Amino acid sequence: MTEVTDKRKYKRTKVELMGRYMLSDRREYLCTLIDVALGGIGMEAPEAGSLGEPVVVYSDRLGRMQGKIVRYVDGGFALQLTQSEAATRKLSDRLERLQRMTRTFDGRERRRDVRVPSADLTPMANLPSGPACEIVNLSILGAEVKVAGQIPPIGALLRLGVLQGRVVRHTEHGVAVRFENVSADGTLADRWDQISTVAGDRANAA
Repeated sequence: MTEVTDKRKYKRTKVELMGRYMLSDRREYLCTLIDVALGGIGMEAPEAGSLGEPVVVYSDRLGRMQGKIVRYVDGGFALQLTQSEAATRKLSDRLERLQRMTRTFDGRERRRDVRVPSADLTPMANLPSGPACEIVNLSILGAEVKVAGQIPPIGALLRLGVLQGRVVRHTEHGVAVRFENVSADGTLADRWDQISTVAGDRANAA
């Protein structure tokens, strides 16, 4: 088996993918992949292992990957992948498909803030416990939620209108949420309608 090491000769792709990882003691945690190359991964993770420790990472988009921890980064760590040639080819194909899909959307459109048209229709997110919280920023694949009080942990489930999402990182205002089971070929108008449904019904009932 030929191992692939990352000497920065591979082009790194910025991503924001939910996943999970397993440390050498078989403990598993949720994580967010933030950049990927054929030779390595950068990830936000709640629990870091030791330098040199083997880690297995799972991603719906990219599949199973394995490597070892080579350095710590803010909020997580970086892996050097140690995979067979066959596994590297599979990762290359999946990464290329992901890059093609990402290029079909204008980044400014996907990340642009959505203006709330009326205070009565301000979309709200429901936390696992506590009061509803305001959505302050929206994209096709996720949202930023302003939280007053206790910040939910990474991996926590939130409901935004008819959508459900998971907390992928903490922000200045509260948390960033990644929608679950949504297609990247949707539009901001679609997301606005989906997250506004509950708020709109509540306003009409009032």
